[in-house]
Amino acid sequence: MSMAQKFLLIILLVLVGAFSFFFVGKVSPAKEITWGVNFSAKQATELGLDWQETYLALLEDLNV
Repeated sequence: MSMAQKFLLIILLVLVGAFSFFFVGKVSPAKEITWGVNFSAKQATELGLDWQETYLALLEDLNV
């Protein structure tokens, strides 16, 4: 077996292994999900928004 054939065999094995790892099997769905939020006054200001008004809207609209 030549060096090029060994290299191609290794590449093939790595690809089959990666495919198996990512696409074979089932994942059980989460029973309870807890969502979170974050806020950056600096980012809001850089977007041209009043950060205090935006923060209050976030709290009220999302019921955080």
